Amino acid sequence: MRVLFDTHALLWYHLGDARLSATALSVMDDRFVSVASLWEIGIKVSKGKLILNEPFVDFVQHAVHDNGFSLLPINAAHIERLLGLPFHHNDPFDRILVAQALVDNVPLVTRDQDIVRYPITQVW
Repeated sequence: MRVLFDTHALLWYHLGDARLSATALSVMDDRFVSVASLWEIGIKVSKGKLILNEPFVDFVQHAVHDNGFSLLPINAAHIERLLGLPFHHNDPFDRILVAQALVDNVPLVTRDQDIVRYPITQVW
C-alpha cells in the first residue's frame, strides 16, 4: 500500500516515539514523505522550535532514505488541488499534504484530526 507520512509521523517513526500507532508502524510498502515535510522541519529547526541531533542533511539521509521512504515532490497538480480546498486547516504544510494525498490517491499517516476533515483516507 502506498502511503504519505505527515511530518509528525515521520519524526516519530525516525525517533521510535511510542506516540506512533502500531498501524502506522506496520505500513511497510511504498512509504512517502513530502518535500513539504522537510521544508517544515527546516523552518522549525531555523526558528529553534525543533532541535535535531545531527545536521539536517544527515537527518534526511537517516530519517528518510535509510528508513525506506521515498520523497514526494510538489507539482502543479498539487497546487491546483490546494487552491480548491476549504480551510478546515490553516497550516500551509498540512494543506499541501492533503492536496498531495488527494491528487496521488494515497492515504495519509497522521493523527491530526483537523486534517481528516478533508476527504482523505487516514492511517492511524
